Amino acid sequence: MNLPVYFAEEESVAVKVGCSCYGRPALHEPPREGTRPTTCRPDPPARGFMVSLREQKTVEATHKSDVGIPKVLECASPPALSLGRRAFQKRRRTGALQDAGAPMVVCARSSPCTRRFPSSRGFTLIETIGVLTILAILATVLTVSVVKRVDQGASAQEATNLVGIADSYTRYVLKNKTIPNHVTWATNVATEMAQSVAAIKTTPRGFARAFLIDTNLSIGGAGLPYTQTTNGTAQPVSARVMIVSSVASALPLSSGIPTSTEFNAIWDTAEGAKPSTGTWTSWAGNGGDLHIKRLNLEPLFYQLILIDHSTNAGAAKFSIDGSAVVEVPNPPLGWNSYYLDGTALGLHDTNTVNAATVLRTRHLITYNISFVFESEGWRGFLTGGQNAYTMSDAFAKEAKEFFDARWNSGVNNGASQYGVMVAMYSFLYEYTLWANECPHFSRHGATGSNPTSVPEYDMLNNLGQNNGALDKYSDDNTGLLK
Repeated sequence: MNLPVYFAEEESVAVKVGCSCYGRPALHEPPREGTRPTTCRPDPPARGFMVSLREQKTVEATHKSDVGIPKVLECASPPALSLGRRAFQKRRRTGALQDAGAPMVVCARSSPCTRRFPSSRGFTLIETIGVLTILAILATVLTVSVVKRVDQGASAQEATNLVGIADSYTRYVLKNKTIPNHVTWATNVATEMAQSVAAIKTTPRGFARAFLIDTNLSIGGAGLPYTQTTNGTAQPVSARVMIVSSVASALPLSSGIPTSTEFNAIWDTAEGAKPSTGTWTSWAGNGGDLHIKRLNLEPLFYQLILIDHSTNAGAAKFSIDGSAVVEVPNPPLGWNSYYLDGTALGLHDTNTVNAATVLRTRHLITYNISFVFESEGWRGFLTGGQNAYTMSDAFAKEAKEFFDARWNSGVNNGASQYGVMVAMYSFLYEYTLWANECPHFSRHGATGSNPTSVPEYDMLNNLGQNNGALDKYSDDNTGLLK
C-alpha cells in the first residue's frame, strides 16, 4: 500500500524515525485504533526534495497510546510518492491526506540513519557537462604535452641524422676525390651509409630533404659535380652546400641551385628562426621545425707548390694518386694548385745515366706544402725562393756530389762524407750566427788580432783556418778521407 509522504518541519509527531527512505528519514504518525502500523516506504529521488545524511538513529514510539505501535520501524519498498511542501499543505487543508484512515508517513529533514538501499540519485545535466569539460581540459593538456615531447624527440633525431649524412658526404668526397651535385648526392651518401636512397632523401616523417648548392660555387672553373685530376684546381670559390629538412611540414623549395639571395638567407638563418626571404613567409612550419646542416668544402682543399731549380731542364716530375707523371713547369712560378685532403703526391726525377723516370718519394697532402727540385734532388723546403741562382745551385750541386760519391772504405779514424758534411754545416751555421750579431762579428771587448777568448772566433778558427779541422778531414793528400 502506498502511503502519502510529506516533509515535516515543526509537526508535533509522536514518532521519530531513524531509518532512511532513500536518503530521507521518516516520521510515522500513530495508527488509528484497530489498524496495524505501516512501515515507511522509501521515496524515489526527486530534484528539490533531497535531504542530506547526517546521523543514524532508531525510531522510538512516544505516542500517548502505545497500542500497536512498534518500537522500531524499517524502510521498505516499493517507494511511496513524495510530495512537495506546497502540495502537502494544500492536501492537508482539503483533507486529502486522510484517506480511509490510512496512517500517515512523514519524511522529515531531521538527521537520517544509515541507508539500507543504495541511492539512485544520478548526475544532473549541468554536473555532467562540468565533468566532461574538466576531462576535456585535462585531455587537451595531456595531449599537447605528449605531442610536444614527441615533436622534440623527432627534432633531436633529425638533427642527429643530418650530422651523419653530412659526415658521410664528406667521407665520400675524400675517398673518391669527387664532389657530388644535387642530382647524385643522395645515391652517393646512401652507398656510403649502406642505407636506401629514400632514407637519405626523406625524413622519418616522410618530408623531403633539400640539397642546396651555392650559386657562386666554382671548383676547377666550374660548378658541381667536381672530379679531381692531376691538374688539381685553383683555389675554390664559394664552395658551400647545405642540407635542409623539416619535421613538421613540407619545405617550400627542393634540391638544386637557388638564387644567391635565397642561399645566403638560408645559410645565415639563426637556429630556431625562419629564413628572411619571401619563400618562407607563407610556410606552414616554424623555426623550431627547420633544420639546416651547412657544409663548407673549402677546408677540404690544400695548396701544393712545386719549384724546379735544376739546371737539367725537365728533370723534375710529379704524379697525383698514381696518375701519369707530369713535368714541373719552369721557374719562377713552377706548379701551384689545390688538391683534396689525403691526395697522394709522388715526386720523381730523371736518372742522368739512362734518362729513366724514378719515383723518389711519396707524400700524403694533409696540409699546405711545397717542394723544390735542385741539385738533381727534391727538397722539402725552398732554400733560394722561386728564383734559381747560379751560385747557390752550383754550391748545392757540389755538396750533393760530394755526399753521393762512393764512400772510401780505407778512411782513417772513421771519417766519412757524412762527418765532413756535419763539420761544414757547423762551420757555416756558426758563421751565420756570429755575422748576424749586433754589431757584426762582435768581439765582446776582447782585443788583439786573434781573440781566442771569443767562443765564436775560436770555433770558426779551429774549423776553418788553414790546416784546420776541415782541412784535416777532407784534404786529398793528407786528410782523413784521402
